[in-house]
Amino acid sequence: AAWDATLGAAAEESKARALFDTAAFHLLREVREFELALLAWVHKNRESEDYRRFFRDGLSEFRDATLDRKLRWVEAMERHLAAGAGPADAAEWAERLGTRRKAADAALAAYLRAVDAHTDAQAAERRARGNWVEAYRSTYGELIRRFPRDTERVRSYFREEPARSSPKPKDEAVKKTAGDAPDRKTEAVA
Repeated sequence: AAWDATLGAAAEESKARALFDTAAFHLLREVREFELALLAWVHKNRESEDYRRFFRDGLSEFRDATLDRKLRWVEAMERHLAAGAGPADAAEWAERLGTRRKAADAALAAYLRAVDAHTDAQAAERRARGNWVEAYRSTYGELIRRFPRDTERVRSYFREEPARSSPKPKDEAVKKTAGDAPDRKTEAVA
């Protein structure tokens, strides 16, 4: 049960990461589109005060920032746009950027919750495995105390450990089997 919970939590973490990556991608795409609209508004003058209000060192600085910094940056952009700075359709851009920022923020929060759930499931699995080993040892010890001279009887209470891989045949057994096999050419001719 603990193993299944860990697998389920890992799957949920993967899904949350995919949704988070998608939201971060859409946020970056929206910011890129805004930067293009801003460049058109300032006539491609990256040195203008209006451009630098949003992007001090261009879009690459935004692209290379951490997600937390990107979210705060977009929030600052929204405030500037709401105050009337930027292109004529500033209010529309503020709404579009705000929507993407909120989606990315929610996806990040969901991803972090999924990571915590996966970590908790792994810890629970480790505890369950440890409890199983402890129960096995105590049961084995109790049986040894009850049947001190009969180790075969003690072992009979436990399943055999399954083989990790199929045993490899010995060279002699392979040669003997190969020698007994009929020759295909002879059978085809006869």
